[in-house]
Amino acid sequence: MTRAHSAATTLAVVGGLWVLGLVGVLPLSDTVREQVWPALPLLAVVSLGAYAFVNIGLNLLTFRECPEAYHELMQEIQEAKDDLRTKNLLRTNYTKVEQLGSGAAYCQIFDSIYGDVRLERVKFSANQEYEYAENYAILQNTMKKHKVDKPVDPPRLMKCRLQDNLEFLQWLKRFWDSYSPGVAYDAESRRSGKPVGAPDAHHRPMSSASSARSSSAGAYRTRPAPSAVSRVAARPPVAGGVRSAAAAARPGSRTTASIPGASAQQVQELSRQIAEAKGLIETAEKERDFYFTKLREIEVYIQQTEFEPGSDGEAVAKQIQTILYSTEDGSADDVDLSHVDLQDEQYDPVTGQMGHLHVDEEETF
Repeated sequence: MTRAHSAATTLAVVGGLWVLGLVGVLPLSDTVREQVWPALPLLAVVSLGAYAFVNIGLNLLTFRECPEAYHELMQEIQEAKDDLRTKNLLRTNYTKVEQLGSGAAYCQIFDSIYGDVRLERVKFSANQEYEYAENYAILQNTMKKHKVDKPVDPPRLMKCRLQDNLEFLQWLKRFWDSYSPGVAYDAESRRSGKPVGAPDAHHRPMSSASSARSSSAGAYRTRPAPSAVSRVAARPPVAGGVRSAAAAARPGSRTTASIPGASAQQVQELSRQIAEAKGLIETAEKERDFYFTKLREIEVYIQQTEFEPGSDGEAVAKQIQTILYSTEDGSADDVDLSHVDLQDEQYDPVTGQMGHLHVDEEETF
């Protein structure tokens, strides 16, 4: 007989006796039957609760630790680390899971399985948000091409947080164990000897606006609007550069005194030009982000719209994708558009979230 059966039998017997005493079958005095007997169930419940509370407290105080299990778990973790160091599939210098948030390592892991990822497009030393986004676009195109049904959330992974990247890495490890061809993989030659950066895991990728503020105006990958270019070109060059102008703009600085013949009007003019240049840079950033968002919305719309196979609409959509995925050298991106099914309703829904990717000019990711 199990404990549940024993407890149920005991409870039935005690309950039956209590009912018999309450109806007068048992020989009880009137005082006991009217005052004491009806309160027995409540007294039993209170006593049982007090016993359970005391029992739990004693068990917590006398809880035994398991040093054997702790040492066994630590030994397994160390063995896993040693195994990873021995294999070293990607030949990288990553030391933390958070550093995988750039997406470059994920792309090469898929390349070790299928061998058709165009790693020359992958930014292995990425430290900018848009570079992370390009890596994840290549990753999602590869997964789509090989019909890997796994949702990927690039905005979360790009934040380089431990929990998000660890969950995806655990799934990727199981996937690699299941589909890896089991042949030797030369990671360095596959990426043409590109160095693999290992950024600080505590720092998320810098947004475009933040990186622009930390570099000179000529370091931008996107050119400013035509109006901004014409206005900057029409202005005569400033002697001494922007740094000298900024130093000269500070009242009482040594630079002001060191400039021969410098006057207050010249200092004010330099300050005005610096302020105007900053305004032009901010305008160019806003225009760049605006058009990037529009292009992303077009890409998501094409990916989520159904087209009849062989129709003109499908051909136009694939041509637009070819233009969107082309790079600076004019070649198409990683994805092979002949394998892209524009009618697939199960296309990664998370990809559409990147269309609403918010670029905060005051935040560094």
